[in-house]
Amino acid sequence: MNVAQALGSTGGAALIGDAVSKMLGGSTSTYAVIAVLFIVPAICTQFMNNIPVAQSFQPIAIATCLSIGVDPRLGSLAVGFASAASIATPMASVAQSMAMGAGEYKFTDYLKCSLLPLVIYSIVLVIWAPLAAKILWGV
Repeated sequence: MNVAQALGSTGGAALIGDAVSKMLGGSTSTYAVIAVLFIVPAICTQFMNNIPVAQSFQPIAIATCLSIGVDPRLGSLAVGFASAASIATPMASVAQSMAMGAGEYKFTDYLKCSLLPLVIYSIVLVIWAPLAAKILWGV
């Protein structure tokens, strides 16, 4: 049984989803929910492989969105995009680890080059996703 199935079947995803909704302070703002559901996995994927991050956070995102009343497809979208944002550290992907040795890069070099694109990426997602959902899904 994988982590996502275990979280869903044991109720762990719902428990974490409720905790995340409490962290939002009762806010049901779609933008706030998408921001949180992007930021947390995006940080995790800098230190872990992106596939386990996506698989672990998908049920949490869906449970959080259902708990708050936000379309769960938006939460799933935020987690998917966050999992693909593995660019800020050499541990984020194998190619970056290999480039670090060959190019004699330092950890700080990765941060300098990737923080601005990550911020732009997150802002675009948080603004774009709800607008796209209105157009595509009528949400």
